[in-house]
Amino acid sequence: MANPLLKLKRGNGAPASLSAGEPAYDLQNEVLYIGDGTNLDKIGGKGAYLALDGNQTVAGVKTFSETITGSVSGNAGTATTLQTARDISLTGDVTGTASAFNGSLIGYNAYALSIKASFEPPTQTYFLLDKKRGRTMTAPIYL
Repeated sequence: MANPLLKLKRGNGAPASLSAGEPAYDLQNEVLYIGDGTNLDKIGGKGAYLALDGNQTVAGVKTFSETITGSVSGNAGTATTLQTARDISLTGDVTGTASAFNGSLIGYNAYALSIKASFEPPTQTYFLLDKKRGRTMTAPIYL
């Protein structure tokens, strides 16, 4: 039996069409395609998937099931407040304004004063989890 020969189309840009099972490589965008007779499927190459190293631009919404580890640049990487303060108005059952709100703690507003709210220091909650028993301890952390 003779050795089978696999022919691979190649060129710059995605091919216009491919037969079912026919492969092609886009030299310009570094994408490997396979045809199904109607559509082109990207099956490999730097232009089809994220590389493990180097710079790439990723478009579209991405959802991650695990924690993302790395660095963030720009305002998001260093922000403790909003980059541009905003005026916020409350209407309806509660009315009031927060002028120049920047995401930091602002203390009482007019609504809190009108209902005679008592002071509470800002807190975060600390809790311990046990695999079998769930939450075993909860304690406030005062900021």
